[in-house]
Amino acid sequence: MKILVVDDDHTNRLVLKAMLEKEGHQVIQAENGRIAVGYACEYLPDMILMDVMMPEMDGYEATTMIKEKLSSIFIPVIFITAVADSDALAKCIEAGGDDFITKPLFCVRR
Repeated sequence: MKILVVDDDHTNRLVLKAMLEKEGHQVIQAENGRIAVGYACEYLPDMILMDVMMPEMDGYEATTMIKEKLSSIFIPVIFITAVADSDALAKCIEAGGDDFITKPLFCVRR
């Protein structure tokens, strides 16, 4: 699968990239929502992992734009957020997200 990882935190992007590539996926990285919208239209990923809080354009706005621009194509958007309440889930769904995962996603093993 071709997966677009959108997160303003460089370390988070690198960790997700390493995990996904280890499973055989191709990873495209974007550091904010504005870049993610362009990459989604250019690369047509199979899935998008979208951070919520980012500079320039947050994940909600980016997802709304992606879903509007690519309305004829189903690309699941999975939000990655530190907020895990029902209001956050509702906002993710309202923006066009298909599900959400709460941070932290991974733990370090020694």
